[in-house]
Amino acid sequence: MNDRAPVPGSPEEALKRLRLAVSPADAAKERIKMKMHARLRSPELMRDLARSIQPDSQSIWARVVERIEPVSAVPLFERLKTFLQPDAETQQILFGRVQAQLVPVYVPIVHRSIKWTAALALVLLTVRLSPLLFIAPHSAAQSPLMLLPTRGQVSVLMGGLWQPVTKELSFTRSILIRTDDGEATLVLHDDGVIRLGPNTTVALHDTADRPDPALHDPTVTLHSGNIWMQGLVPAHIPGVTLATSQGRVEVHEGSLSVVAGDTVELRVWDRKINLTHEGKELTLHAGERSELATDTDASIKKIASRLYDEPWVAENLRRDAVHRREIAQVQHERRASLAGILPSSSLYSMKRMAETVDVLMTFGEEARTQKKLANANTRLNEAAALLAEGDEEASQPLVAEYQQTLLQLATGFGDGSLVQFMLKQELAAATADIAAALPNDQSYALKKAVLETSAAVPGTMVDISDVQGVLLVDTLSSLMRSVEEGDGVAAKQTFAELAPYLNSLDQEDSLLSKEMQAEAKASLGTFAVALKAYQDEVGGIDEEFLTEVNTYLPAVPTMAALSLTDGQIKSLVSSIYVRIFIYKQPRSRWNQLVAEFRALDGHPDQGKILRRLYRELPENGLARYVKTEFERVKEANGQPVQPQEETSL
Repeated sequence: MNDRAPVPGSPEEALKRLRLAVSPADAAKERIKMKMHARLRSPELMRDLARSIQPDSQSIWARVVERIEPVSAVPLFERLKTFLQPDAETQQILFGRVQAQLVPVYVPIVHRSIKWTAALALVLLTVRLSPLLFIAPHSAAQSPLMLLPTRGQVSVLMGGLWQPVTKELSFTRSILIRTDDGEATLVLHDDGVIRLGPNTTVALHDTADRPDPALHDPTVTLHSGNIWMQGLVPAHIPGVTLATSQGRVEVHEGSLSVVAGDTVELRVWDRKINLTHEGKELTLHAGERSELATDTDASIKKIASRLYDEPWVAENLRRDAVHRREIAQVQHERRASLAGILPSSSLYSMKRMAETVDVLMTFGEEARTQKKLANANTRLNEAAALLAEGDEEASQPLVAEYQQTLLQLATGFGDGSLVQFMLKQELAAATADIAAALPNDQSYALKKAVLETSAAVPGTMVDISDVQGVLLVDTLSSLMRSVEEGDGVAAKQTFAELAPYLNSLDQEDSLLSKEMQAEAKASLGTFAVALKAYQDEVGGIDEEFLTEVNTYLPAVPTMAALSLTDGQIKSLVSSIYVRIFIYKQPRSRWNQLVAEFRALDGHPDQGKILRRLYRELPENGLARYVKTEFERVKEANGQPVQPQEETSL
């Protein structure tokens, strides 16, 4: 605030004087306040106020009566009737219109056909523009690609850094995985599963829902460690591929274990695998193994029956059975979820009409064929839904219609036509979507129908003998499942039904190809080993049944007569070392060492291998057990095994 004195004669000085003149003194303010309070408390003022606000009841009531009394003497409802009733002229016009509607009028046939055609076109257009009201969708969410840490520390490489994985991880791109001291399971959609042992490193390359043959990269590369691999892909489409330092493995519906060190050791436990090593292609069936080394031809040897009892093997075989059943159930539920309206519904005829209209109004051979294939696939989905409801009888006509539709499409087109190509693609996808099913699964009838249809369509790389072989091997796998579930009665009954087919495996006129015969025999040997192991552990198997099956037990492996070179012995000992030290617990390492001792029984270079193993193992640890084993071998052979150099062994 500016406190300087105003200039004399200025407007500011005049305003200041005026403010002082009109402002009353404090005493004057108090007198005015007292007078106002006295007036407000005056009785006269209150009486005047009461008279001014008292209403005039007579005038108010007159106004109310005026509002509620009718203006005329005519009742209210009579006035409403008069208002709503039309006059005579209007009544005559309305009567004429109603009478004209009641009298039938002749319409020429041409005009009626045009109306029906227009109505049908309108219906067709409505169906065409809104097919989702009746036509079921043709796709659903697929099984995910997941990494499941099961024990210990598991890491993945992200952004150049190793990140720990503590819970389920889904991803859509290639990735590097390391287990350190832990274990993990890699689920490849519904195409297979890979279980990683401790101290294992793998690289995942192909993340597609189906192995892509256009990619030159393998599905997975094993850099080091120990894995178990199970495939669930049909044999006539590309399988899951595993790359190692010693070659590439392709798996369809087999199971194998792989140990990668200086050498790579493969052991096939179920079905078969295809191996490429040093430019040569080999097939290993269940119960066979091979050790791969650089500049050395791969040799195939038998797996000793006792190795099936190893914890790693027994546990993973059980996991394989569970995983296959779960995938089969997922595949079946996925199909059933796509079925849409079922034949049991009153709207099913409308659905079929919508499909027919959709095909008729689709132009172009390619697009129309695609619609027909989609509709045929819908029949399979409907059959799956009915099977899930327990209505097997109602599903059979749908399966037959599926087969008939595809066979009709295959007729009249050349092998190199676009229609044939689309047909093969549909059959390959259908077989892959139900590949995991076994005879005791709900969807196995669908699998059988698709396989038989594939064999009937030319150029699909599926022969009727292959179909018979797949059905036989699948039945043998279901025998394995029965044994694992402790259902010896069901296993015995199924085995008796298979007897005629098993007896024809070695016959020259067998319908099965040589490859399928070898796979069936290998699966039969695997079943015999599993049955014997169950009998030894649990018991309760019928003796006659057990004796019959024991004839299919794998023969005792015979070792090669030629001695190994020093380099081969070094590689063999290195792989043994890796398998032992996969485990962290001393007891587990000792168990693995004992298993390796048993695997070397009868080997012509057993002494050299034990000597080398003694030098590689810690002297104050497992090496002392090697020395004990060395002494046992000397005693069993009845002669000393002389070392080539002075050692404490």
